[in-house]
Order: sequence, then C-alpha cells, then structure tokens
Amino acid sequence: MCTSLLLGDGWPAVEALLARRLDAIRPQALDIDYEYGPFAGPHSCYCPRCLAAFRNDAKLPPEVALDPTTSQQAHATAWIDFMARRVAQLLARFRETTHRLAPGTRFTVYSGYQTPANPRTYGVNWSYVGELQACHAAGAGYGEAETTIARTVAALQGIPLRTGLLVTPYETDVTAPLAPLTKAGVLRLLLAGTGGVLVYDRQSFDGRVWSAVAEVSRLAAEHEDVFLSGKPATLMPGFDVTQVQTLAAGATALVCAMNQGSKLVTYTLALPAEAGAGQEFYSGRRVAAGETLPCALEPGEAAVFVLKR
Repeated sequence: MCTSLLLGDGWPAVEALLARRLDAIRPQALDIDYEYGPFAGPHSCYCPRCLAAFRNDAKLPPEVALDPTTSQQAHATAWIDFMARRVAQLLARFRETTHRLAPGTRFTVYSGYQTPANPRTYGVNWSYVGELQACHAAGAGYGEAETTIARTVAALQGIPLRTGLLVTPYETDVTAPLAPLTKAGVLRLLLAGTGGVLVYDRQSFDGRVWSAVAEVSRLAAEHEDVFLSGKPATLMPGFDVTQVQTLAAGATALVCAMNQGSKLVTYTLALPAEAGAGQEFYSGRRVAAGETLPCALEPGEAAVFVLKR
C-alpha cells in the first residue's frame, strides 16, 4: 500500500474501516505487529509519488535516476531510513485516529529491538516512533542483551517498553520438552523494560510458566509504584545486571537477586544501609539495615529484599 496515499488523501478510507472495527469489537488495545522489511514489505511502494518523496527526503538532485532497483541498491541506506520514518508517521496516524474514534483504547506496536539492523530487517526505527510519540506502548523482541534493551528504552523517549520472553518450543505440534520460564528470567526482563513483560506463546504454557509469571506479577502488583517510577535500576557492587540490582522509589527499595544459571548459587549481599530495614518478599525473612547476608538461590529462583526507610 502506498504510504504517500495512506498519509494523504487515502486516510479517510482507512479511518472509516477502522471505525467500524473499533465499534464492533471495542478492544482495550489495538496492536500493530510490524515486522516488514523496507524493500518488499506491504508499504514498500515505488510509485512516482513515493519516489518523488524519497528524492526530496534523501536530497537527491533531479538528474539522479530513481526506480525500485536503484533505490534498493545505490541508495539502500537512505531508502531504509526513509521508510522507517514513514512507518513511524503511519503509526502516529493510527494512534491519533484510534484515540479520536475510541477514547481509552490504547494503540500499541510490536517489532524488534533498537539495533542497527532492525530498520532493514523489520522496518522500524524506535527513535522515530519515540520522536513522534507514535504509540501508547511498545513491545520488542526476545532475549536481547541489557544494553540493547536500554538503547530501545532511550529511543522510545518515555513510551513504555514491554520486553519479550520466548517459551520454547512454542509450536503445539512439537513434542520436545518445554523450556519453562523462571521467576529469575521474568523478573530480569521486568527490571530491564519500562512497561511489563511480553511472553510468547500462551498456548504452550505449563504450570511452571504460570507459576513464574504469577510470582513476579504479585511482586509488581504490590510494589507497582517502584516499578513504574523507580527506573533505572542500579547495580550492586560485585554483581552484573542479570544477577543483582536495586530499584528504588520514594521510601522503598527493592534489592533483586536472580539466578538464571543451571546450578545453585550463593550470593553475599551487602544491603545498602541508607535504604533501611525490611524483609525478603517471598520468604518473609527479616533483614536489618546495612546487613551483609548469604542468599542461596536454586536455578531459576529469585529473592527480593523490600527495604523501607
């Protein structure tokens, strides 16, 4: 579909169809899962309108020949950027229209994380989405490094990011044993993002998966204010971000210890004295302000010390 028309005179047709669907379904959220390359995706149009817009965007002189082949070969980098910008503009139009037609319905977008390859592979540059505040929330990918997640959070400029976890195998006809989610894995992703955790796929969940999700969800529900306003988390000396980190907001601090390995680990935690005393969320174990204590964790387990000053 031609983005020049979609973003121009063609939008009323989209709006009319969207209005009928929103009125019939009345959803809590409308989500676009955008994973389309910029060269041959559903919006990769090479009509005279789009080529003229690309020429203007890339600042190419009139004598430079433009067609689908030259756009993809001689001007690939510029075309990728042009299409990523157009996708963000299209998403912003969807958000504005959804808000106007169905106030209260959230418009969300899913794609890959903010990497140099994502605009070429999946057509989305989150920095353009963030610049236009083109959605109410974003979801991205599965299993990326903390630095990549942080880059995505920064690019979104305040739009909440749901980080992703993959339950494998997710095909229901595959009989290989399930690799379940763990409490440590879900908590790590919740701490890394800013808007919750997206898990794929619910059909393959077993009791272990539901248990891990429930255990972290009740922590997040009880201390929602900390998870909403306590970003970014800080490291505890001697540990990396996937092992121990502290999240604080107001008078409450959460010291989160996680074992994502396959063997039992014992951490020696020096709780920050300035955070006050408290107790471990799951066991109820009481701790003193500034206490140094051993923390033994089975594979996949997590402990969260809730401290108040």
